[in-house]
Amino acid sequence: MLKFLFVCLLWTAPAAAETIAIIGDSVSTGGASHSALAFDIDRMEAVFGGKTKLDIDEATLSFLTSEGVTNPTIPPERLGLSPREFVHPLVWMLNSFVTSMSSQYLDMEEFSWGNLLGHLGAADKILIAARDGEKSLHAKQQVDRILDGAPGQALDHVFIFFTGNDLCASQAELITARDDYTDEISKAVRYLITNATPAAAGKITHIWLMDPLGVAQLVTSPAIQNKKIWAYGAEHTCKQLQSNDLDKNLIGTPTNAVTPVARAILGQIFSGGTAGLCPTLFSYHHTNEITDLLPISDALNGYRAGLAEIAKNLNELNPRYRVAVLNSPSTLSFADTDIGNDCFHLSVRGQMKIAKLVKTEIESKVKVSK
Repeated sequence: MLKFLFVCLLWTAPAAAETIAIIGDSVSTGGASHSALAFDIDRMEAVFGGKTKLDIDEATLSFLTSEGVTNPTIPPERLGLSPREFVHPLVWMLNSFVTSMSSQYLDMEEFSWGNLLGHLGAADKILIAARDGEKSLHAKQQVDRILDGAPGQALDHVFIFFTGNDLCASQAELITARDDYTDEISKAVRYLITNATPAAAGKITHIWLMDPLGVAQLVTSPAIQNKKIWAYGAEHTCKQLQSNDLDKNLIGTPTNAVTPVARAILGQIFSGGTAGLCPTLFSYHHTNEITDLLPISDALNGYRAGLAEIAKNLNELNPRYRVAVLNSPSTLSFADTDIGNDCFHLSVRGQMKIAKLVKTEIESKVKVSK
């Protein structure tokens, strides 16, 4: 009986969690998940200028409620940069500006899988340290954000989920190597265990290492490729947007809705199209040869194997912490409705798929452990 109770404590599901913390990239910030966001400078001007609000519409609210999300309108806590990230005043100002712009106009934290998971399990506190554009290289910095955002507070669940930017580079040779990916996340886990407030006696902090998503389906799935989206002032397919095969209305109609600086930023973003977000992935459209995706596939296999090694090596580092891998994200297949209007990020429905699958996997571990 004592052994049974001990195992139950070790594998507490998020439903009983007090605090959930999320480390990762734009998938974990809900980046580009709102239906109002599109690869269209006029629509984005409306968002930046305040004409279009990134609110939860009735249809989305109904969807979230039907999926069992409690209090879907309550946002998580988005953590800011840690002072320990400071390297230079100009760099700090730029990073702070980018973070502020992203959180206000590009991200929908309420739709992020971590927030949805927390509300599915009625978590008391959900902290998002993730930041758009960041890679495994930034994992330790994100731990600092958590330590500053929850000082002296024990964490119940910490999720580490880097699934895109490490794979995206101007050429395949610049994709994050497996050893570098593994080393950075391993250092972050050790840093967290060393510096975080440990759980109270009889409790444990779970550190979940999440397998990256299978991003190749974004360019190979017929349903996603044929998805109709609005971009550059007209209707296109995701294949056209991803392959940069369309006429671009970059200038649009000049307005006073946004500042010249904001408009210049929008123009820079849209000049490269979606293809510019991840050349190593979207270059597939140049040849349609599956071999072009081998560097992506090899890297993903390496990352997943590396995460398994981290869990094996660090699981017994401290009895107050349990390190384990969640494999379910790697098994996800996305429909066209799961993809956002930029044909790269996830919609709220895609985010929900991750949240539900992760919840199910953790619950299955509870059941198996018992």
